[in-house]
Amino acid sequence: MQPPLRFPAPNPYIERLIEFAPMLFMDIVGLGKMQMSLQTAIIEELQQLVRETDEFQRRDEKHELLARFTGDGMVLVFQSDVLSPVRCAIQLAQSLRLRPYIPVRMGIHMGPVHYIHDINHQVNVSGEGVIHAQRVMDCGDEGFILVSQHVAETIGSVSPWCNYMRYLGECTIKHGQKIVLYSLVTDEVGVGRHPRKMMAEAAQAVEKRLPRQRIEYQISSIAKNFPRYFLLALVGGLLLGSVCFLSPRFRADAYLITERLLSGVRGGHADAQSLDGKQKSAQVEIDAPPTQTQNDRPPVPTTNDSTPLVRASVA
Repeated sequence: MQPPLRFPAPNPYIERLIEFAPMLFMDIVGLGKMQMSLQTAIIEELQQLVRETDEFQRRDEKHELLARFTGDGMVLVFQSDVLSPVRCAIQLAQSLRLRPYIPVRMGIHMGPVHYIHDINHQVNVSGEGVIHAQRVMDCGDEGFILVSQHVAETIGSVSPWCNYMRYLGECTIKHGQKIVLYSLVTDEVGVGRHPRKMMAEAAQAVEKRLPRQRIEYQISSIAKNFPRYFLLALVGGLLLGSVCFLSPRFRADAYLITERLLSGVRGGHADAQSLDGKQKSAQVEIDAPPTQTQNDRPPVPTTNDSTPLVRASVA
């Protein structure tokens, strides 16, 4: 019998600090390439533009907003509905249209956040929601207002916001993870095209699939048109054969080639027979006993008067 599941005891302090909040993440594109004095001026002007938006002032008065500087931008965590970062992003983008020297990109997401005290004993925010919002923003370029899938599905059912969400597709972020992105586009703000990062990924994917698609297309075209190719080859072969057969020169050449082949075959048989005869005679010479020459014969015994002795046989 398995022991019952034991859940950890609730911690009111931790549960109170973790919330599911909508947030707006933004930064200045190419801020590190600017001069130090220009960086300071642009950051101060961007902060002033954010403070002047109606949504920022309204939520700040109700203490439903936490804003923190991130070095080259800022993050705004709202403790209200999910439309608050959307309204703030649209109002800020309208102000930035008159200031093209401030290239800003924005990302909107809603996720879990953890309120903590930083080293200066001030309330700060961290967690997966903030990290994901930054990843969403990093996929865009200047002027983009990118929205995560969770936020887009939430506000997509609310009219008229559903008409402003434009589906972009998947984008690869850090550690090879993929996220689904939407672009917030109205008549005045937003960019309708895909970001450069997504277009580069699409081009790489097409380059990887292109050789395989070419091979598959060639195989399918050959298989589809095989009866046609076979019929054309057959007709062409018959026409060529008939033309060659009816030509007198072709028949004369074919006769000469046939005679040469037959003569070569006959000559080959004759050479083979002569070679067999030579091999047999050589074999007979090898197997026959050696013949004695006159020098190899033993001497015949003789008498003193040099007459050979003749042995008479006794009957």
